[in-house]
Amino acid sequence: MPSDTLLEALVTGQKKRNAAPYSAGEGGKEGTGRWGEPTGLIDWCEPNYALTSDVAELHNTWSNVFYVLVGAAVLARCQRLRLPLQFHLCGAFIVLTGVFSAAFHASLWLSMQRLDEIFENGILIAMLYSDRGSGKEGGLSAVAAT
Repeated sequence: MPSDTLLEALVTGQKKRNAAPYSAGEGGKEGTGRWGEPTGLIDWCEPNYALTSDVAELHNTWSNVFYVLVGAAVLARCQRLRLPLQFHLCGAFIVLTGVFSAAFHASLWLSMQRLDEIFENGILIAMLYSDRGSGKEGGLSAVAAT
């Protein structure tokens, strides 16, 4: 049985389903869209395949372009300032989060959701690692720990 709230879905791992029905995608069976039946654990807040049969959650998909742009800017700045590897990794993980988050919201596939989550965690690890040994009271590590 689908969860009633997002919190319940996150805690129990059950799918939260939108009330809006799927439309038939090109070559897909009724109710699935282009990517087939969703396998992701969460079905987010926008109706699936509402504007196109090619993308399950159009706005959640296109908005990830900003992750890619910010990550590319971080990588460019790291290159220009010749920063250590962990800063480059943070930028790369931001780009990859954008790519796989877009892939997840386009398809609602569990494999894409997992890759999205892996790179989100990679961003956090790279940020925490880059802050190590800074000697500053209340630095990034303290913020992340709260």
